[in-house]
Amino acid sequence: MSSLNSSRFDLYGPVHKGLRALMADTLQRFGSLDVDDAAQLEDACNQALELCSLLRSHVDHEDEHIHPLLERCRSGGAAQAASEHVEHRRVLEVLAGEVRALRAAPSTAAADALYQNLAELMADNLMHMRLEDLAYQNVLWQHYSDAELAALDGRIVGTLDPKELMLFLRWMLPAMSPPQRLGLMLALRAGAPTMVQLAVARLAQQHLPAAAWQRLVRDLDAAQGGAASVA
Repeated sequence: MSSLNSSRFDLYGPVHKGLRALMADTLQRFGSLDVDDAAQLEDACNQALELCSLLRSHVDHEDEHIHPLLERCRSGGAAQAASEHVEHRRVLEVLAGEVRALRAAPSTAAADALYQNLAELMADNLMHMRLEDLAYQNVLWQHYSDAELAALDGRIVGTLDPKELMLFLRWMLPAMSPPQRLGLMLALRAGAPTMVQLAVARLAQQHLPAAAWQRLVRDLDAAQGGAASVA
């Protein structure tokens, strides 16, 4: 079994952690959904549509920005993921249609069917992300420096509109390890506008458990000599 090198820039790991968390939470919501509760139904359907949107965006970014780098290393180096992405797009389109149909005509049978389809989506994506996290990430590490991978990550983030970026981060921040959160916040301190830094800090405080938020504050103070606050 391959293993990740925690000392290198992890291009896939943080966003995959966030997407896994979102998939798991959405699956749980539909597993316990009361279709007679209009507010609960609306929240679950909105989150499922957000999941479809973020997964589609993620696939597009990988195809556009990451796969060309893999192909430069070896012809056909991204072929498996690219092929799976075609099927992922089809499944996401069908799933989004099923969510809208459930919202328009709620029924327990439709909710149960959607739950099973979400479970299949998650299972397929977990294996797909494993390929990228291990095999593809190792290829990138062999051929590109951390500075090159960080620059690529910055270009991808730069293509996101603010709302989409905040939605990705809403799920990534609680799912990341403390060192990953610290690295993200320090990167924002180094290059993001103050307004963005404050928005991400508020997002972290809102969605992190209290102990995790307090650790992030301490880690940032230690990293910056106590010179700045995150809020």
